[in-house]
Amino acid sequence: MSSFNASKSGMSTQHQRRQSMPAPAPISTNVTPTIIATPPSATGTGLLGGRFHSRHPMLLHGGPTNRVSAAFESLLSYIPRRRRQIRYPLVLGLALYFFLVYLYFQDASTWIVIAGFKFKNLSFNWDTKRCSYRKDPMLFVKDSSSLLVIWEMNCKLDDMDLVWIPEAATAAELQHFTGEPNLSATTFNALDKTHVVYTATISGIPAVNTNITYSIRPPRILSHLTRTYTFAHLPNPPLLKDREIARFGAISDNQCEVKQFFKVLKAMTEHHKVDYLIHAGDAVQDYDNLDNWQTDFASPLSYFKIGQTTPLIYTHGNHDYDVEGLYPYTGKRTWHAYTVAGVRFIVLDSNLDRRDQDAWLEEEL
Repeated sequence: MSSFNASKSGMSTQHQRRQSMPAPAPISTNVTPTIIATPPSATGTGLLGGRFHSRHPMLLHGGPTNRVSAAFESLLSYIPRRRRQIRYPLVLGLALYFFLVYLYFQDASTWIVIAGFKFKNLSFNWDTKRCSYRKDPMLFVKDSSSLLVIWEMNCKLDDMDLVWIPEAATAAELQHFTGEPNLSATTFNALDKTHVVYTATISGIPAVNTNITYSIRPPRILSHLTRTYTFAHLPNPPLLKDREIARFGAISDNQCEVKQFFKVLKAMTEHHKVDYLIHAGDAVQDYDNLDNWQTDFASPLSYFKIGQTTPLIYTHGNHDYDVEGLYPYTGKRTWHAYTVAGVRFIVLDSNLDRRDQDAWLEEEL
């Protein structure tokens, strides 16, 4: 009974307190209403329809300002509402994913091309191809007025020849030329049944800036094997009308790095074409490995038509040193000098300690 009476007295006290509280103030009806203008994109009457209604609070402040952002918001609107807080990171993640896929296929395309080099080489080794070029013609600087042209086939042809015609910057510079093509003798060296190396020399090039067009002519019955290319001969300044400077590319030690070699050559072709390519040696890992010369050196250069249209200034490293001094793919003489745009360049062979090279250098200096 005592507890009941205590709680009853407490309830009566609370009732008394409520009665003693002042009455609430009356609500004023003289408040000016506020009108909020909703854009058409949020109400479903505009160009974007009702897709954005109550989905994105920023739409109450004007919505998309152009068609690109409108399309982007339209794409995002398909993501469920419960995931709307993560849709921007999700789109960025998808964009990063597709970018990585793009990079992967870029490398994949490079590997496909390299695999093509190796497959072509194997088909020649298996002697499954008819008479054709294993290595397309490549130019090697010999001195200021001559170049070596070296190519390889899988057959012996005794009556191949090379003709070339200079095209000077002005007609007066080549008055002593009659316009008839110059004939260069061709020799061949059969390394084995499917590796026959042909060599010809373009000599007597005039000491003027000119473009040289050369053509390899097989027997008439094999006329489909005719190859014609053009390269720039730039011994003196000023240069040709279409170029103010001589451009050089430089590379070395591409052995065992065919992928990087391929990418460097690709970059050279995507920008300004180089007039001369300097190779500082070690084009292959093993000099006696003929497959290395094919897949790691000649094929990438031929793929971008660099070897056929850009003279190579080649120096030999320790990996591509021939103890017999034959050098069927690069020419026998491994030291030489040449002049480009009025500048004299001297190339030496550090693999050799020979008096004739030293005597030549002293005379050159």
